[in-house]
Amino acid sequence: MPAIRPLVVALVYCAVTLFTAADTARAQIVTSDRESPDVVFVELLSPDVAEYPPIFVLAERQDRGSLLRPGGEMGGTQETTRTSDYRGTNGDGSNDRLIDRVVDPIAWLMQFRFREDWNWPVNNSGPDNQQFEFRPTIPFKAWDQVNLLRVTIPYDIEGSDSPGLDKVKMFDAVIFQPDWGRWGFGPEVQFNPHSSSGQDEFQIGPVFGAVAKCDRWTVGFICQNFLSGNNSDTQVQPILAYKFNEQWALALGDMQFKYDWNKKQWTQLPLGIELDYISNFWGQKINWFINPQYNFVTTDSSSGWTVFVGLTLLVPGA
Repeated sequence: MPAIRPLVVALVYCAVTLFTAADTARAQIVTSDRESPDVVFVELLSPDVAEYPPIFVLAERQDRGSLLRPGGEMGGTQETTRTSDYRGTNGDGSNDRLIDRVVDPIAWLMQFRFREDWNWPVNNSGPDNQQFEFRPTIPFKAWDQVNLLRVTIPYDIEGSDSPGLDKVKMFDAVIFQPDWGRWGFGPEVQFNPHSSSGQDEFQIGPVFGAVAKCDRWTVGFICQNFLSGNNSDTQVQPILAYKFNEQWALALGDMQFKYDWNKKQWTQLPLGIELDYISNFWGQKINWFINPQYNFVTTDSSSGWTVFVGLTLLVPGA
């Protein structure tokens, strides 16, 4: 019995010490500038039991965004210092804002564009032209890699080669999404139904492009190359767009700088501007656009003014 008495006294002393430590314990939570979770680890600290191992418990956050003061008390609401994230959470970009994908030609967006254009050449370089163009763009994944398939089908209504099909183009680009934006490359083919000599009916070459964006601006380029034995040319499309909100944007549009490698000269040097507007028509997203351009190469059949108008059926959920 005398041997048990010191043991009982020691147990009572430890219990009192623990209860005292619980009253004076401080909660220390390690935070960062990232959004904190709903459940966090809390370490109970006490100067009276510093020699003991730290005690960790799970605590549910009651006031998200509140600061923890040095004494362990909850402070005022933390002000948000980061701008809203405009990028989607998916690696393929399918959750990006719709306006961002509309002004980005290599973004993940299934769309079907219908465009009409009128051209009035200068210096009698050719007859007036009118053309209708259908351009579907289909994004898909192959072996878990994002691809973008685009087909351009123009039909000449008025002009030297009218009526009938003009040069049909098709490319499949593999798309990558690093932190700074988006880039891709792949093969592109072109079929020329107006080849009188039977040559250059089929051309093939690489296509590559890159796009970067922020909340308001989108910048980049696309370079298309069509190579064959007798005729080769390169088309460069600069990309520059300013997004006012979720519906309106001002961009350069489908502005193609063309260089003929056989003639060693530029055949198209346009300057233009495009106004884009996204509407919701009975649940169908539609992009309406108008894009006037002026080609400064006056010797080409597409010289002078060209006005492009049309609409694009958008399928953002595909």
